[in-house]
Amino acid sequence: MVNGIALISWRDDIGAYLVAQHPQVSKLDVKDVMSIYNVHRQNSLEPNFGSLAMKNLKVASYFTGLKTTKYVGPAPNYIVSLLLDRSENPSNFRKILPNLTTDIIIPNFLEILPDFLEKFKKIAPDIVGIILIQKQSEGEKPFIVFQAFKKALDLTSNMIREIWSKTTKNATDAKYSEYKEDKLNFANFYTGTPDKFVVIPGMIVSYIFEESSTPIKEYKKIVLDYSFDLLMKIIAILTEGLNKLSEIELQTLEQKFIPAETIETSTEIKIDEETKLKDKLERIELKTEVKKLETRLIETEEERQKSLMMLEGDKEAMEHLVDQITKFQDELIDKTQELTNLEEKVEEKDKHIRNLLKIIRSLRKYVSY
Repeated sequence: MVNGIALISWRDDIGAYLVAQHPQVSKLDVKDVMSIYNVHRQNSLEPNFGSLAMKNLKVASYFTGLKTTKYVGPAPNYIVSLLLDRSENPSNFRKILPNLTTDIIIPNFLEILPDFLEKFKKIAPDIVGIILIQKQSEGEKPFIVFQAFKKALDLTSNMIREIWSKTTKNATDAKYSEYKEDKLNFANFYTGTPDKFVVIPGMIVSYIFEESSTPIKEYKKIVLDYSFDLLMKIIAILTEGLNKLSEIELQTLEQKFIPAETIETSTEIKIDEETKLKDKLERIELKTEVKKLETRLIETEEERQKSLMMLEGDKEAMEHLVDQITKFQDELIDKTQELTNLEEKVEEKDKHIRNLLKIIRSLRKYVSY
């Protein structure tokens, strides 16, 4: 079973780092992230699938490759990792992960900041960039995870350290701060520590403005609103990846394990619900019709008795009545046979449905909700 998903990247100055993870239960630490990256680098410098067994989980992941050799998708040096149960086989995800990584998660993630920058410019024309800042662990220097600029900016490591220091100082909950240096104003939103955080722990969303007549404090509310939307978008991309994974996995398992006849029955049940309902209604109507015939037969028998008493041996009239009763009896037999045939068909469909339900219950452990 897939318990989570993580987006990992690499930079020469800091090594492998965790961009984002969903959900935040059992978050990967720095050593875990580096171990995952090392598995891929040991396999190949080009795109490759990797797996790893850790203490409490297994990992199946896909690496997009290095820019200096060969890479796939919109960007090199990215890894999408699935966090699995210890009982899960990572190889089951070998065919699913490449497209999930290169077609869904990475391209959507790379579009986030440029899109948000364009939206923000409509409200604050003096904005020149948005950056995401993280820190690997205590004692390590903070770094820019991702960035989008309206024009070229020279952001020094000292600026990033000052933003991190001023924004996170004595903070456990989410926090807003402002910082000014080299004719640039920074409005910063810190998401909070792993104990108390908003959406993603340990991240700063920093909005960079040029000096203007508009005080930076006037942007505080939209900075907070946009930061929350931005972080939720990151999680939404990872969630979309998990949902797509579950969809593909279920289709694969159906093709592998469910007999074709059962799949056809399942498809028929899903697509043709109206036909199934119609069959049930016809069965009810047929039972009603048979009941009417039985009632009519009783009434006819009573009429026959009365007629016999009235006709007192009139042979022609009696033969006519016998023929009429025989006709009703034949109709009753035919309708009864139709009902029996229909009930056998319904029973056969019910049997297929029960078999399908058993298979679905046995497959639930492979599916993530």
